[in-house]
Amino acid sequence: MASETHEKWEEFYLGSRFFMFVANATGMPIDQVNFVLGQFFALIGAYFFRVYFHPSKTSKNQRHWISLLGGLGLSYFCYGRQTMLAIILAVTSYAFLVFLPPTVFHRATLVTSMLYLSLIHIQRQIYEDGVFVLDVTSTLMIFVQKVTALAFSLHDGLTKKEEELTKLQKELVVRNKPTPLEYFSYLLNFHSLLAGPFFMFADYQDFIEGTNYSKRLQNTKPVDSNSNSSEREVLSPENEPNPTNISLSKVGISLLCMFTFIFILPLFPVGYVLEPEFYTLNFVRKLGYIVLVTTLTRPLYYTGWVLGDAVCNMSGLGFRGCDADGKYQWDLVSNVDIIRVEFGLSLRDTLDSWNSGTMRWLRFLVYERAGAQKTVLTYFVSSVWHGFYPGYYFTFLAGAMCTIAARYARRSFRPHFLNNPAAKNFYDFATFLTTRLFLGYITISFILLRFWASVQVYWSMYFSLHILIVFAIYGLPAVLPPPPKSATSRTTQAMTTNSSSDSVKQSWTPNPPLKVE
Repeated sequence: MASETHEKWEEFYLGSRFFMFVANATGMPIDQVNFVLGQFFALIGAYFFRVYFHPSKTSKNQRHWISLLGGLGLSYFCYGRQTMLAIILAVTSYAFLVFLPPTVFHRATLVTSMLYLSLIHIQRQIYEDGVFVLDVTSTLMIFVQKVTALAFSLHDGLTKKEEELTKLQKELVVRNKPTPLEYFSYLLNFHSLLAGPFFMFADYQDFIEGTNYSKRLQNTKPVDSNSNSSEREVLSPENEPNPTNISLSKVGISLLCMFTFIFILPLFPVGYVLEPEFYTLNFVRKLGYIVLVTTLTRPLYYTGWVLGDAVCNMSGLGFRGCDADGKYQWDLVSNVDIIRVEFGLSLRDTLDSWNSGTMRWLRFLVYERAGAQKTVLTYFVSSVWHGFYPGYYFTFLAGAMCTIAARYARRSFRPHFLNNPAAKNFYDFATFLTTRLFLGYITISFILLRFWASVQVYWSMYFSLHILIVFAIYGLPAVLPPPPKSATSRTTQAMTTNSSSDSVKQSWTPNPPLKVE
């Protein structure tokens, strides 16, 4: 069986085998070795791109070509001939923009790209059969985000009036169809090819033209992308914020996450939850192990996302502006806030900080446009985009219900803890701990993927937390009715008046919530 699995893996992975000696020396699969090396090649390339091909020295077309060719080379190194799958999607989507009317091409792009990605997901799911290989699928998922976001941005710019656009749509609107070079550079640039992060075409265009710094520094708030980019100044290299330190710090975080995943997670294998010994444990130990193993699995995602973020920052992409203290912020295209994920006080805050680029994409593409069914359609698009493993749907459904249950629990419990800061701090700690337990419980199926494996684990725990979620939605409001909103408002106001601001604002979350703009 092991030899069959190895043969299937060898056949499925089509990337370069040049660094097989590194894989043999480290014990890592060659696909993971290529991914890490590819990201570090991109990091070095990003430094040279920012320093030697600066917008003040190089035309935007030259920057587009360098970014595009670098991405193609990186893709072939990691994916081999699977790169053609990405190019097919890119060419088809651009043809829609060129030949279809603006009232149609955005929907055609969405439907076609999602169907194409779905076929890749299904093919991978059937063929892979439990053999996890880093292939072009993750890049195609980012491609789908980019081609659909650009199509909808262009649709907004060509068919809608200014007053018809939301704040986010005004910021990201595109008024002119991109040239083929601009389009394919946006999709295949080496900065975000392997692991993202996803970013909008308007942000990438500002970056290539070199106006992203002045745009974000002007009053430290976004400027309407509809304004003429020539009115924004291209800063000289010595006057630009230097991203080297922040980029290298993110590389360090990524390496720490990689170390955790490679050397610590194997000490607590995920497969143990399917072993007979696991089912002899009591409920507390089962739940504790699940929380531990899901916590140690998340660094796999952190490694790719934070390293991708570092690549973008090193090239000068991702500058948001200045905070209230005048400190530079480099989180415009960040995909995750690790602190808020691991220490958030609610499941909603935690999920909002996880894969935030996708959250922004869903908000822009679906949530702001779908009317009364926006929540259902947003979850539907998100689930299809992720793929069709049953474990995903266990997590999505439980996550949606858990978010609703947390809202009901907050209304019933929180007003009783607002009388003094000590009680409020106890409530914050309790919600922090509860969020960690439920997060591990609902995401174990996301890791296991398989239907019966997920059912087996949850059945061994009597679906207990699922039952608690249902009770919080349907039973808790009757057992512990929330107080009237007016009474809650008076309690909060009295607490604010009688307590120091430091005590009132104390939170177990080290950083304030980051608003998705």
